[in-house]
Amino acid sequence: KQWYQRRVAITAGDEGAEHQQSDSETQNCISRLDKDVSTWCTCGNCKTMESELECYCCQESTIISDFLLSRKDATCVTELPIFKKTVEEKHVLELQGSGIRTVSRDSEGTIKPEGYRFIAYTTFLQMCTLRFCGKGRRYVVPSCVVSRIRAMFPSPNGKYTDFVPGYIDSRI
Repeated sequence: KQWYQRRVAITAGDEGAEHQQSDSETQNCISRLDKDVSTWCTCGNCKTMESELECYCCQESTIISDFLLSRKDATCVTELPIFKKTVEEKHVLELQGSGIRTVSRDSEGTIKPEGYRFIAYTTFLQMCTLRFCGKGRRYVVPSCVVSRIRAMFPSPNGKYTDFVPGYIDSRI
């Protein structure tokens, strides 16, 4: 995972501030693959992901944790009513996906599970007001969110696309 060690990370709470990750930050993230999830997950819904970069909890995100701190009814972003009404509602996702040409569909035009996952991730990032995504700017979604979306729209063959790095990678 050498690309991860060289990658410049943008801290979501520091709007535009860039810093090179220190060796201790990199080692802390890398070691999460070998640790029990409960040592780094505080929301209780995370799972160990395929890469070091993807192993992080929603409560580690400045954007999400600030919102969660103002609520008493949820400890995880996946428990929030806005998440349930936007990311978990299939009809909302179909509406969101109606204008996206790159959404995976079958020959009849029905959205495939990977298409629903793509729309759900995009909708989640919009919910976090992160509008500048794309080929060069990628956001790593918390493990609990990825796990929830994969559970809702499972891959028929059990294989998923891992995080694809861009020019600038950020955790939200």
